[in-house]
Amino acid sequence: NLSPGADGYYFRVRPSTGGVSSGASERVAPAVLAQGIASVLGGPAATLVRSGGGELVASSLAGKVVAFYCSASWCPPCKQFTPQLAAFYNRARAAGRPFEVVFVSCDRDQTSMDSYLGHMPWPAIPYGSPAREAALA
Repeated sequence: NLSPGADGYYFRVRPSTGGVSSGASERVAPAVLAQGIASVLGGPAATLVRSGGGELVASSLAGKVVAFYCSASWCPPCKQFTPQLAAFYNRARAAGRPFEVVFVSCDRDQTSMDSYLGHMPWPAIPYGSPAREAALA
């Protein structure tokens, strides 16, 4: 539910290997989700990066539905999916939906990540951040 003011959210997990999605979760309050999301990002004061040098503080994601997008520039299916996700993201944001995507790079170096992030309208966990390594573990 991406409706503004929703009092809870449900989520599913779908393996990238094409397996069966999990069942819907219990309803989770936005405040609980915000704590978990901040923890994954390295805490509420953690900084996310944007293409072109902009930054975003993790605490600004509170109250939003956040999708973590694990992808890499060397992955052909990922490169095909990124424009589709960007189109969905732009439509959701234009409609005022409380939705954000956070890129978790699987690239092998900072330069590759930065280049790929240039095709994305959303922020990313910095390449050198321990939070990125932990999210991929």
